[in-house]
Amino acid sequence: MLLANDAQGQLVLADRFQKKSGEKCFCPGCQGEVIFKCGPQKIPHFAHRSMQECQHFSEGETAEHLLGKHLLQQALPEDTQLEAYLPELAQRPDLLWCKLAVEFQCSTLSRTRFVERTSNYLTHGYTPWWLVGQQFFPQKHWRQVTSCCLQEAPFGLVLWGVEVAQKKLLLFHSFDWHYQKGLLFETSSQTLQGQLFGEILSLAKVASKPCSWSVSDYQLRIQEKLNRKEKGVLLLQAQSYLHGVNLGALPLWGYAPGCHQALLQEGLLVLRGLYLAGFREFESWYERGCQILDWPYFLVNRRRIYQEIFAECILLTERFGSEETRKF
Repeated sequence: MLLANDAQGQLVLADRFQKKSGEKCFCPGCQGEVIFKCGPQKIPHFAHRSMQECQHFSEGETAEHLLGKHLLQQALPEDTQLEAYLPELAQRPDLLWCKLAVEFQCSTLSRTRFVERTSNYLTHGYTPWWLVGQQFFPQKHWRQVTSCCLQEAPFGLVLWGVEVAQKKLLLFHSFDWHYQKGLLFETSSQTLQGQLFGEILSLAKVASKPCSWSVSDYQLRIQEKLNRKEKGVLLLQAQSYLHGVNLGALPLWGYAPGCHQALLQEGLLVLRGLYLAGFREFESWYERGCQILDWPYFLVNRRRIYQEIFAECILLTERFGSEETRKF
């Protein structure tokens, strides 16, 4: 942690602390003794002698997390509080500015714990801003922390991150998915100094070209996966079959690239299949879709996403029909 109480009970910042012989410092949360650390691998910080009774601070912070908090504090307004304890929530965000609770996530966090912390912020009127460290930058597949921190913006879905080594704020955006290439996205960045959110947001608003692929080839890939009994697709098929859906035998338009493919990937076939199987009323279609498909994106409105997919199903059916009667 980057702050502690001195012997007089005054808060001191680690980067301004001048240790004197015999001087002791204490945790602002549990009041336990902490030691001052400063070396070549990590920026100056405090660490507990014993974590047995402290529920307020995490121990074993990485150099990335310590430096990231420091960089973000410098970039945010001067009245931003570092590691401010919120007693009504029993939580301590990395940084707090007015009602903005900043969380820089560099280590594994369970989905349950993420939901608890985020819901607690929202219930008490705080806006959580989650940023991820390097190990959670998006790759070909969603990771648990990455999908949890994905959030909505006026111009689409975004994920915030901090590249500590380069001292940069990152914005991952324009998410898409290809059945051969996996998750696709674009990255905008700006130095963590000056006007925060200035250029980075304007860069992210530039529309990118959506994915395209051979529809018949994607259908063949799905059929091959079913024949090989690949676990992920086979599980989707088993659950879909109960509602009369065969993922390997949809009309060709069912395998076309679609909206929100990055979130659902092969799961989009399930939703299209349900529509073709006769679920033409949104509420019943939505209910079945929620029963079959997981939704790890806590900060993304599932109902809104599904409404857009449902509208797309209607348009595709009107254009190409429910049966495969022509070449797509």
